[in-house]
Amino acid sequence: MTCYCVIKVLIDGFPEVMPRETWATAELVLFMNDLFDILNHFSKCPPVTSSFQCRLRKGSPHEEFWESVLRQLNNFKFVDCVSGRVIRLPCVDGWVTSINAVRHLWQFLQTKSFQFLNLRTLNQDGLENLFSAVRQFGGDNVNPTCALFCSASKTCVLNKISVPPDLR
Repeated sequence: MTCYCVIKVLIDGFPEVMPRETWATAELVLFMNDLFDILNHFSKCPPVTSSFQCRLRKGSPHEEFWESVLRQLNNFKFVDCVSGRVIRLPCVDGWVTSINAVRHLWQFLQTKSFQFLNLRTLNQDGLENLFSAVRQFGGDNVNPTCALFCSASKTCVLNKISVPPDLR
């Protein structure tokens, strides 16, 4: 959101610094910010800055936004600088798959009387953090044996458990 605001202020107040043509960049930045927010937040109530920064619940803006996002993502066009051909980037397909998977999961959970879904729990940040810690512990060994990996992961888990919560 901050980057979007800066671009908007520069376009409106300093057109010699930031030409009007950059408005499309500002809109893309805001779009991507909202897309990340809507799939990666956990608060119960939306904060003042964005109604997307909250858990998924019945009546939340998530589902309507996802419909809009899917239409926009399917219209994204990327041009290969060398060949000039229009291509579809794999990350766009990844976003479409992720959004559809969350939508189907939410529909299923509602049939089981779930009131909300904390979308942040669906990401792999925790797993990535564990692998990062294991790699750091192992001296940046990019090809550890099974025994080294098990040892390093056990040490990381034990180190995390043994540290008082206020120092984590």
